[in-house]
Amino acid sequence: MSDDHWGEYARATRSGPPRPLLLEVLAHLDADPSPGRALDLGSGAGNDTLELLRRGWSVTALDRNAEALDVLRAQAGDLAGYLTTVHGSFQAAPRRRYRLVYASLSLPFCPPGRFDRTFRGVLARVGVGGWLAATLFGERDGFAGEPGMSFVTLDHLGTLLEGLDVQVLREEEGPRRLALGGEHHGHLLTVIARRPA
Repeated sequence: MSDDHWGEYARATRSGPPRPLLLEVLAHLDADPSPGRALDLGSGAGNDTLELLRRGWSVTALDRNAEALDVLRAQAGDLAGYLTTVHGSFQAAPRRRYRLVYASLSLPFCPPGRFDRTFRGVLARVGVGGWLAATLFGERDGFAGEPGMSFVTLDHLGTLLEGLDVQVLREEEGPRRLALGGEHHGHLLTVIARRPA
């Protein structure tokens, strides 16, 4: 998809509520709700990043669309001191460990030939006792077959998650409304996992 498309997407979705995935992983953190460092991969307009900032987290937001990061910075206001933005691909993410690594529908846009290596690089950024929350496209998603995109099976995802304490591994399929209009057949795989302390 073109950069123009992602700029339009960022403008259309700014000021929206945080995604259910973010609220779900934060509920898993209720036993120790103290904030830490988070990495938001494919942050877009930053609604999830902004929610984390409001809750006291320091957030690194990465996106390959510069306009999306501009939208995010404009919304951050007084919280901007706790925000770092990175313009680039997944490989541009700082090489440090985070309490939360969050990737809602961004990893599917990694080219198939690089997906496993990229996913392992993402996992390497989850600190000891830290959390991963991600939603990916399954092989029956309506976008399946689009060039440059990756689609996974539950078995493949389970293999990639070996060594983590998987709290949620959920598969959902059915019609979904798209942010820019229209309907789409969604096949989504959601994972919430913790790296053992």
